[in-house]
Amino acid sequence: MDFTADQLLQYNGADPSKPIYVAIKGRVFDVTTGKSFYGPGGSYVMFAGKDASRALAKMSKNDEDITCSLHGLTEKEIGVLDDWEKKFEAKYPVVGRVVLKIETFISILFMATRNSVFTNPKPCKHLADYKLRHGLSGYKSLQKWLKTFPNGKTSIKMCEKKMPKCSFCSGIHQGRLFLCLICPSVSCSDHTLLHSQSENGHDIAVYDLDFDKVVVARNIMDMPSKTRDSVVDDLMRRSSKRRRFNSVVDLDLKRSKFFVWMRNRRAKSCYPLGLRGLNNLGSTCFMNSILQALLHAPPFRNYFLSERHDRETCRKRSSDQSCVACDTGVIFSAVYSGDRAPYSPAQFLYSWWQHSANLASYEQQDAHEFFISVLDGIHEREGKERYPNKDNGDCQCIAHRVFSGMLRSDLTCTTCGFTSTTYDPCVDISLNMDTSNFSSVDVANKSVRPNEDTGRSTLLACLDLFTRPERLGSDQKLYCQNCQEKRDSLKQMSIKRLPLVLSLHIKRFEHSSLRRTSRKIDWHLKFPFSLDMTPYLSPSIVRNRFGNRIFGFESDEADISAEFEIFAVVTHSGMLDSGHYVTYLRLQNQWYKCDDAWINEVDETVVRASQCYMIFYVQKMLYYKANEDLSCTPMPARRDPFVPIAGCC
Repeated sequence: MDFTADQLLQYNGADPSKPIYVAIKGRVFDVTTGKSFYGPGGSYVMFAGKDASRALAKMSKNDEDITCSLHGLTEKEIGVLDDWEKKFEAKYPVVGRVVLKIETFISILFMATRNSVFTNPKPCKHLADYKLRHGLSGYKSLQKWLKTFPNGKTSIKMCEKKMPKCSFCSGIHQGRLFLCLICPSVSCSDHTLLHSQSENGHDIAVYDLDFDKVVVARNIMDMPSKTRDSVVDDLMRRSSKRRRFNSVVDLDLKRSKFFVWMRNRRAKSCYPLGLRGLNNLGSTCFMNSILQALLHAPPFRNYFLSERHDRETCRKRSSDQSCVACDTGVIFSAVYSGDRAPYSPAQFLYSWWQHSANLASYEQQDAHEFFISVLDGIHEREGKERYPNKDNGDCQCIAHRVFSGMLRSDLTCTTCGFTSTTYDPCVDISLNMDTSNFSSVDVANKSVRPNEDTGRSTLLACLDLFTRPERLGSDQKLYCQNCQEKRDSLKQMSIKRLPLVLSLHIKRFEHSSLRRTSRKIDWHLKFPFSLDMTPYLSPSIVRNRFGNRIFGFESDEADISAEFEIFAVVTHSGMLDSGHYVTYLRLQNQWYKCDDAWINEVDETVVRASQCYMIFYVQKMLYYKANEDLSCTPMPARRDPFVPIAGCC
């Protein structure tokens, strides 16, 4: 069906009897099922009944960008638009196309011509000399490689990509290949020396299959030792963001010992199994940081490595091709395969976008919000389909069996002392930072890192603050069943049931609805590596409230340990809108820094000084069980390493 712009506008959600349409690149999609986003009051209501191509490409909600014109968009923005189109194709049906009126088309063409930034460059004298000597034959041979797009941009056609092979043995190698800087020769490590010896003056360079990183070997080796060391240190410092822990330099050259020494000086040759970098796919450090923590949560890891989530069965059970749980299992298989090259979780990112459409963008997201969303995505497939009649508190999906605990909330009437109790399941605990040890200046600035003299905020103080009785304000009076009217009351939180993996979220981002401002809290937080949660359990809190009198508690979960060991810390550095997430992992009592694709060992003092945002603890028994040496060999696919623990199996 063909629509004019005026006809398309009639399907903007204003008439409840009509569907809601949104056009992308001239194709009209029926987005009625996404009414919460595109309908009245939705986040993207401004797109309804219009062609939102330019706005989606620029990730903009401005009215002037809601148009079909693609003129002036960068290649990156065109790529963003293509991704949006794929998402719409996967989720919404196509019902027609938009037909532009001739006057509209001429207007767009006129504006594009008037505002065109594509001007002819000044003539080049070198090209003019070439044409005089050789004619136009060279130019004509280039024409077949040029491609012009409708928006006026010209680019070079990409030739068919082939796997690089050694010119001598024609073999495809998984390791590094070597390029000649003079001729197009490519050689493997067995034949690199042969080429450099047979062709006088041909320099050899290392070809990294992943990053196209080229280092001229001979020129560096011929430098004086002092100059060479300074140049190498400078190169390594500038390329530290691209260094990977497994980049073993396996050169069959006479001087290769220098490169091996240079690499061994900065990293160990063998890290624990499962320690693998994750490539940043465009502001996805928030995702990589949480995935690293999930990949090393012992009971969560054991579940997926033992293939408890059967991907084939899952696909047969549901028509939805994207599954967060399935793609989580794929990441586990890849990370624990023994391959050390950084992994790109692109399919997982797409599945998460499908599950959380409101967060699907190339912008930085909150790591804590992503953590909750991922567990919800796993629960949606594992819990709701397998155990449809159970709520989150009793759900047996792996997300809740590992991370779910139970909070207890006691409301006590200050007049008669009557207490009402409610229980709420949770997968994490959000803690406010305790400021009792800070001066008024520190609290006002919120950017001062305290020292030993001024005191510092501690995790234990935050937990004390979380379980401390809080007097509700006069505007929060609650109905007392005993007094039969609204009364002032005290609220106190405690932990009824501990999870196997305890995730603590430190509230570092403040949002003021009155001032309409947001800011980050940069206070330093001291946290222990071993944590005893006994003082924060409901029995301890209630006994302290009544003077340590002995009470009988049903289901005290005596078989669940209250002693935890830290295994992951997610940190946030930078400002609110331009920060970066990094994860520190504790494996076999050694700390490792996971910064997207780059992993290296760090001292525990670095971890203690970091600006923690989420802290992950696991029950002490599971921590020491997980620290048993897994060796540096891949884990068999069918091995069942899931440890039977009360409340988990």
